[in-house]
Amino acid sequence: MNMACPHHIRETAKEGTRMNALVGFVLVIWGIINIISPETGWHLSDGWKYRDAEPSDEALVWGRISGVIMVVAGIYMMFFMI
Repeated sequence: MNMACPHHIRETAKEGTRMNALVGFVLVIWGIINIISPETGWHLSDGWKYRDAEPSDEALVWGRISGVIMVVAGIYMMFFMI
């Protein structure tokens, strides 16, 4: 029977918690960028694919909405997924 030692299980859980916090932090930063400047978020995610293109008004609205969702998800991951 191959059983993992409890020390290894605790270390793995700590690594998962750190990863959740890191991903949550990245989501919060990306969400704040989208809320403050949806144009910048659009250029970073899609704008680099096109030459001389500007985001539509709908893309900017959805950028802000997705920014709010990302901030909420990021905060949840950092503080409530322990």
